[in-house]
Amino acid sequence: MGSDNKACASCHAAIYRQYLTSAMAQSSGVVGQGTSKETFDHAAFTTPDGGARYQVTRRAGGLFVDFQQGEIQGSRRLDYYLGSGVIGRSYLSSVSGFLFQAPVAYYTAPARWDLSPGYEHAQEVNLIRGVDFACLNCHASGVEAKAGTKNGYAQPPFRENGVSCERCHGSGDEHIARVKAGNVEGGLAIVNPRKLAVEKRASICAQCHLPGAIRIAKPAGRTYHPGEILFDSTAVFVWTEPGRVVPANSHFEQLVQSRCWRASQGELWCATCHDPHGAKVNVEQRCVGCHACAKKIQNNCVNCHMPSAPAATVQHAAFTDHSIPRLPRAQTTLPADAILSPFPGSTASDRDLGLAYATLALESNNRAWGMRAVKLLEPASDSKAVDQLAQLYDRMGKENEACAMYERVVDADPTATGATVNLGTCLAKQGKVEESIRLWKDAVARNPGLESARFNLAVALYRLGKTSDARATLDEALKFNPASKRARELLRAMN
Repeated sequence: MGSDNKACASCHAAIYRQYLTSAMAQSSGVVGQGTSKETFDHAAFTTPDGGARYQVTRRAGGLFVDFQQGEIQGSRRLDYYLGSGVIGRSYLSSVSGFLFQAPVAYYTAPARWDLSPGYEHAQEVNLIRGVDFACLNCHASGVEAKAGTKNGYAQPPFRENGVSCERCHGSGDEHIARVKAGNVEGGLAIVNPRKLAVEKRASICAQCHLPGAIRIAKPAGRTYHPGEILFDSTAVFVWTEPGRVVPANSHFEQLVQSRCWRASQGELWCATCHDPHGAKVNVEQRCVGCHACAKKIQNNCVNCHMPSAPAATVQHAAFTDHSIPRLPRAQTTLPADAILSPFPGSTASDRDLGLAYATLALESNNRAWGMRAVKLLEPASDSKAVDQLAQLYDRMGKENEACAMYERVVDADPTATGATVNLGTCLAKQGKVEESIRLWKDAVARNPGLESARFNLAVALYRLGKTSDARATLDEALKFNPASKRARELLRAMN
């Protein structure tokens, strides 16, 4: 794949022009290009604890976020945006070819700036949250990641703004080549979602609108392409009990829970109510096809059966309930021992489920999920599973076992940055400081926002008498995160 939308426009001009008005076509871009959604009447705010202050301004050179935390203050340019602006937009900053999510976002309904999703409880200014490929790839097209890094990208990081035609229709290059060659008998190498079987058609939308509780790439290393079944390459897990907290973009998960979906055996799907090319659809008219009562209530089905409520995972945003309930229902609190299961109709291995529990356990320090993960991952042998198991062993105090596993992971996959950092710590405790330094240098080269590795590196260099190298390492840390208190404290201590 590699064609952009303009290549499709030469034969599909009307659809192309219509699609450019859609939310998907506007889901990413370069700040300052295209239509601006932001206003600046409410562009200054403080964190809930009052510890940090932000203000977003448009001035010469672009869009900037100014920050202040105690005596520390500074500014960072916002280079790219994610989000169509229907709900809001998040922003990315590029530093030396690495992308980081900004701590500020614009929310359209209240017309104000506030903390970006995931930063709501941050106690300090954080400018080094790396942007991984999966996140960027659902918002932009032709994403060009630098191999071996966590968040390194070409400049610009994507070839085309928004979601391209190829995301749903497959390879444009191959289609154009076959059309020019008149190769009709062999097929035109283009995917028409409406003509696909239910599972394959649903996968088109689910590739981005089914985050579930967590997604795990299956070990075969396959990448999803339109016309395939998503679950052949990705394991998606959801909470067993319906009504638990779901992400703000998990529309597909809720739709599959609906009686409408089940009764139609999948004939009702996303495009029943949403024209992916951006045309307006009268949703209530879709209801009339199955529900005669819809004619009697003056086209007001959605207000009662698809109510909007504040999104649990995104502030200032409303989430439309796609489970189409007979009566409104509330999201319920997730218990500490909540159980994951594969998305209905899909399958997953014990290894996949173990990785899901491990990821959630390490993020939240949840013991119940961690113990489940250990049991499921101990028989696994691939480097990803061993890496997660090693981290869980580390948390459990099984340091020797964990260190041996980190070494196995790094030997098998030198790009496994987390294992590289942790192996460096293991070796440092054994007095093998030079080897630790080599590993930590490699880690920060792959992920320069990884402060744990950078601070370990600086301290090790300092203790070896390499003070200028140690200080240069910390100066580099402040280049990526000028609000870092720890970097400043270490620099003062090295004077």
